[in-house]
Parts: sequence; structure tokens; C-alpha cells
Amino acid sequence: MLAVGADNADPMFIIVLNVILTLAISIFPVPGGTGGAEIGFSLLFSSFLPNHTVTIFAMLVWRIITYYFGIFAGLIAYNVIPNQLDGKDHVEN
Repeated sequence: MLAVGADNADPMFIIVLNVILTLAISIFPVPGGTGGAEIGFSLLFSSFLPNHTVTIFAMLVWRIITYYFGIFAGLIAYNVIPNQLDGKDHVEN
């Protein structure tokens, strides 16, 4: 928020608003609360940002960090090949 010009925002208050927004979007029965998250973000954070263009930019950055980063990190983690076990480490039943 500070990077997009919200100088009047208290960092702890922004964190609390983000937690409330994350809890609220988990109620919507669509993947990631799409649509509801964006509306909630614009309602909660538009008072801190100077204009609508900055609000949309901040919303895109917020969505990339909170939603899409987890998807791409999960894809990378899923495709990592685990180390091969040698015979000594394997427990036989």
C-alpha cells in the first residue's frame, strides 16, 4: 500500500483489513472468491488510495500475491522430483 501512494495508511490497520477480506472471500463458493475479492478490496482500500487507476493496480498486485502466487508455487512444488531413496533408508513391512 505504501508503494502505491497510501501514505496515510497504518500498516497494522492494512493487515487487519486484509485478514478480514481474506476471511470474507472464503465464504464465496467460487475459486478464490473471484469477483467478491475484487469488490471487497475496492470497498475497503479505495479510501486509502488516490484514484481508481491506482486502486485497480493495487488490486491486481494484491491478487497476484495472494492467489496466483500460491497456484504457481504449488505447480512448481508438485513437479519437483523427490530424492531417490536408497535401500538403507527404506523401511520394509
